[in-house]
Amino acid sequence: MKNTTNQIQNPITLVGLFHTPENIKELQDILASYTAPNESIVAQTAAFMAWNLASKIVEEALTDKNANPLAGTVI
Repeated sequence: MKNTTNQIQNPITLVGLFHTPENIKELQDILASYTAPNESIVAQTAAFMAWNLASKIVEEALTDKNANPLAGTVI
């Protein structure tokens, strides 16, 4: 996460194995398409826990330019 300008680089890299929804509505539509008992609830819980984690990582990067919030992360 080397920063050669005064801009903070995105610390969250995309995982190419998965589709990236265009917006939150598309994500919610995909999650709602799971119809087995409790499947949609589990999918939404996992998706929005990941959303919150992404928000936390970005917030940490914005507040501490010298920190690497993904240090030790294996994807």
